[in-house]
Amino acid sequence: MAAEAALVANRLQEAKESNIIELDLSDNNLSEFPEEMSELTFLQTLDISRNQFTCLPDIVYQYSNLKRLKIDHNHIADIDVERLLQMPSLQEFDLRGNPLTPEVACRLQELKIKVLLDRFGEGDT
Repeated sequence: MAAEAALVANRLQEAKESNIIELDLSDNNLSEFPEEMSELTFLQTLDISRNQFTCLPDIVYQYSNLKRLKIDHNHIADIDVERLLQMPSLQEFDLRGNPLTPEVACRLQELKIKVLLDRFGEGDT
């Protein structure tokens, strides 16, 4: 756990110093974002897949430049679709492997972006 925390801290420091537009924090056992994430508003791609998130961290909705968001294989059941609609740059959203409710999955499919979901039943993608 300490090694994961150190790795995340190093990646965040590097991201802040170099203004990188892609950040991969997958497979780090994260359940919440470190405070430094609020400073990374320039991100265009964020991968927080295979962690322990139960909801999408609020700061993500404020990333106005975000084009690609990977949050697959976490523990997320609900997403604020209305807030997603206010993310003008978002083009792709990967939610596979999350226990989304059928209602949320249905609402997400109405978005005008590429949303990757698990199949919930006949006719769903």
